[in-house]
Amino acid sequence: MTAKSPVRRKAAVLPRAPALFCIFFVFLLAMILRNAQIAARCMREGLRLCAQTVIPALFPFMVISELLVRCGAGNAAGRLLEKPVRALFGLSPAACAPLLLGGLCGFPVGAKTAISLYDRGELSREEAQRVLTFCNVPSSGFLIGAVGVSLYGNRRFGVFLFFAALASSLLCGLFLRTFFPLKKETAPVSLSYSIPHIGVSTFTKAVSEATASMLSVCACVVFFSSVVGCLSYLLATCSVPADFRALLFGVCEISSGVGAAASLPSTSLGAALCGFSVGWSGLSVHLQILSIGNDRGISPAPYLMSKAVQGLLCGLGAFVYATIVEPLSPPPQSAVSLAPSEGSVLYATAVSLIFLLCIVLRYKRQFLRADY
Repeated sequence: MTAKSPVRRKAAVLPRAPALFCIFFVFLLAMILRNAQIAARCMREGLRLCAQTVIPALFPFMVISELLVRCGAGNAAGRLLEKPVRALFGLSPAACAPLLLGGLCGFPVGAKTAISLYDRGELSREEAQRVLTFCNVPSSGFLIGAVGVSLYGNRRFGVFLFFAALASSLLCGLFLRTFFPLKKETAPVSLSYSIPHIGVSTFTKAVSEATASMLSVCACVVFFSSVVGCLSYLLATCSVPADFRALLFGVCEISSGVGAAASLPSTSLGAALCGFSVGWSGLSVHLQILSIGNDRGISPAPYLMSKAVQGLLCGLGAFVYATIVEPLSPPPQSAVSLAPSEGSVLYATAVSLIFLLCIVLRYKRQFLRADY
């Protein structure tokens, strides 16, 4: 008998993507430790933001959306809009509820409604994953009041941003329906419109679910408040151009991104970066959305890809609006902002495209599958 040749074991090598994430997380840890006082102050501001703005603005809508789902609002909405949703997006009628609530109330209400419908068996996993790609846009109150009126002093620009965000999200839904249709076994099916049982437990369960989701949202807001605050201090000490800072802030968190974009001296560039921040919506929001659908087998790849495309579309639309339709007046604080460098538009676009390419390469297998 011949002796068996020893089996050679390959050395364990950390995959490329996790290694990059580890490097990034170590960088965040070092940055927060280096600026501990700034991080603590920004976390207090994040907690104050949650108590004064985020919870009052979102929690009632999250409870009501959960109640509507438990009371059969998905069936009622699907009864009215079944044919358009089937024809345009290839989804079952229950998808109408997250689309309507997401457009009216803003994120994360649309995502919470979609996940609730999936948990109740009214949406398949593939349908819930598809709905998440285009049911989450910033609320009209934030875009019209906070961005349009407060930052730019122009209500019409805020209204344009809201409809641009809606249009870009719906275009992504149409694109996915055309080029990435759902498999036959996950095709939409008609719902049985039955009257659900409604009692005291319906309200208590709705409040409990909304509270858990609200806690996750606030945790993301507080964490990214400290990250953005430390990053702002770091970039300011390195004399990084203001327009590049606005782009980075928009990638991290939407409110910081639109605020930094509004302070740029170049109103057209500022409007473009503001539109990108609105369409992309920031990593803080993405973590809130993905945390709601955690442990359900829902891939983040389609959602992130769709939001990146929405960011580019909204940025282009806002740039055209500020350049051709209605030139925006410079905000008062722009006088003290750093002037953008000559190649600002080029490298801002390049960074956006590189970020989009990284997402595609990271999840290329999932994008090529027809049933993602």
